[in-house]
Amino acid sequence: MSGVVLIWLGLGLNAVLASLKFHWLVCQIVLIVFFGLWSISNLDRSRFLRNFFFTLVEIFFKNFDVAGKARIPLEGGVIFACAPHANQFVDGLVVMRAVSPRDIGFLVAAKTMRRKYVGAMARALGGISVERAQDIARIGKGKIHELKDNTLTGVGTEFTRDVRPRDTIVIYKSKADGSRSNVVVAKLRVTIVNNDTKLEVKTFSDMNVEEINASQHFKVFPHIDQSEVFRNVCDKLAKGHAVGIFPEGGSHDRTSLLPLKAGVSIMALSATCQSGNPITVIPVGINYFKGTYVSFI
Repeated sequence: MSGVVLIWLGLGLNAVLASLKFHWLVCQIVLIVFFGLWSISNLDRSRFLRNFFFTLVEIFFKNFDVAGKARIPLEGGVIFACAPHANQFVDGLVVMRAVSPRDIGFLVAAKTMRRKYVGAMARALGGISVERAQDIARIGKGKIHELKDNTLTGVGTEFTRDVRPRDTIVIYKSKADGSRSNVVVAKLRVTIVNNDTKLEVKTFSDMNVEEINASQHFKVFPHIDQSEVFRNVCDKLAKGHAVGIFPEGGSHDRTSLLPLKAGVSIMALSATCQSGNPITVIPVGINYFKGTYVSFI
């Protein structure tokens, strides 16, 4: 319903009810209801959420310092590559506040986007969903028996059901009691699935085969086609919008950076070719010091 119609309908009902001698409070409640409906139908959810979260950020951090903000171009496609990624939610909010007035949409894990309320807010803020293999990895059935040359054999496994070519087999070190630890022994890219107990994999020269053979637990990280994600990002950049990316691929509490992914460069080059205009890549350093947020751009 048109916002003007809602306002006039509310005013009309207010006047009619008043003329019929209804209590003034009832008349005002009716008017407020229609005014509320008008506000919701005309509310810019993205701007409302940004201002709301920016207010929270300003309250939470005693000082909010941004160095190098003058380097941010006001127009054209921009990729903000942000690190280190210490907090899944706070980092994105503080970077959005730091680069304001540029509206920035972040790449957001599909696992987060599937959450009812958080996902709705992420979409309203221009988030782009990206599926991550670690979020849909599954524990492999059976045990790893042996890696010989490029052939990986298992016992009690169902490779034809659980594994596909280009998936990654991650082998974990076993604990003293035989259970699986979180220590990764090796990551093997599957090339051919021969049968339920045999795979052909891509091996690397620096792997410890004896350690692999002694570790029997594994997970399957499925290969994910990210072409749609790249297409969405390139379209957004080509239209002159800003995109935020955490190139480490996930949040962590380490003092050093995780290995950076190559997606930032690929997206920038692809969007440049698509639009014919250069895409600016701006590194953003995120630091928190006892209630103070500092960003170096």
